[in-house]
Amino acid sequence: MTAGAPVESPPAARLFSSSATDSRTPPMRLRFAASALLALVAAAPGACTAAPADGGRDGVPAGEPSPVDGGEAVPAPGGEDTPPPPAGPTDVAEARPMNDPTVLLVATARGPVPIGGPRTLVALEAAAGAERAAADLAAGRPPDGEPALLVHDLRAEAPPGVLFDLYLVGGEGEPPGHGDPRHLGSINFYGADPVRPGFQRFELAAALAELRRRGELSGDGLPSLLLVPQGGVETGSAPALGRVELVVDR
Repeated sequence: MTAGAPVESPPAARLFSSSATDSRTPPMRLRFAASALLALVAAAPGACTAAPADGGRDGVPAGEPSPVDGGEAVPAPGGEDTPPPPAGPTDVAEARPMNDPTVLLVATARGPVPIGGPRTLVALEAAAGAERAAADLAAGRPPDGEPALLVHDLRAEAPPGVLFDLYLVGGEGEPPGHGDPRHLGSINFYGADPVRPGFQRFELAAALAELRRRGELSGDGLPSLLLVPQGGVETGSAPALGRVELVVDR
């Protein structure tokens, strides 16, 4: 550099100069200044890098060890932080009794059980290994847990065109009214031709309490399920239950 020679300003400094001799308009100077700052930041050590498109971080692809995390693998999309998809209908019979000790199968009626008549009485039999619990229930002793009735795998040759009322009864008398605690609810056969997998659950605590009050649980046998159509069943529809189970959630 020659003594007395003018000192050349760095490019970024000239861009920020307020000299009146700069012919650029202020907006133009600001745009050039911004571009220069971005270039300086990109060239600086430790500058940020864009996240990889495959779901990794710190420039490391998903599933590869990350030096930032001490060698831990970078989780791929849909990992621990992603909530699982909602579960579909669960058939509790598949997890019982060995896989789910909190659910006890007390009694069952294997099917298919045709229910196309004016009324159908379905007898329940004690399940293997649950004879003690079934005897207690038949004698009117409250179960140790929440009793429920599961109606599995409705099926039909064609839509029956009618709902079916379900009752828990101790004999073969007239079905109770809808306001009676022994009325469990109703089922429909929408989408059940030829079969609708899954089950419907009906709580039994109130019905069993009513049977005890009436003296219809005397130890002679388990209560039965009574099904009554609310109207005429379509000819040839052949509605049926896949199976029926009485369980206790402990």
